Amino acid sequence: MPLTESLEIVDNAIKQLERVPGEVGVLTKSKLKNVLEKNTGFNTVMSIRDILLNKTLNNKYSEIEYTPKEIMCMKYALVTSVDVERSFSRYKAMLRPNRRHFAFENFKLYVVSNCFPHEDYDESE
Repeated sequence: MPLTESLEIVDNAIKQLERVPGEVGVLTKSKLKNVLEKNTGFNTVMSIRDILLNKTLNNKYSEIEYTPKEIMCMKYALVTSVDVERSFSRYKAMLRPNRRHFAFENFKLYVVSNCFPHEDYDESE
């Protein structure tokens, strides 16, 4: 899926979240604003999308630190999900330096067990 389509989905989600009424809406808007402010690369990706769609002003090109060739290579860049970041944190935790007594054989079993966390397991088989 092209970056432009992925970010269109994100834009639609943002618009729908901003329309949520009541106290839940206020909390949702606040959380969304905080998440987007912390993600400094989001504005860069949005600027790249605008360049790819030819919807940018000439002065916006100077804000991007990529060459035109690099921008064209980002046409199919992925938008990372939270689930990927959570799974990465899981693997990061098992590779911490304080895991010195973690035998390689146990490490292999640990990796395999984390690769299939949602598989149905039947002990009777």
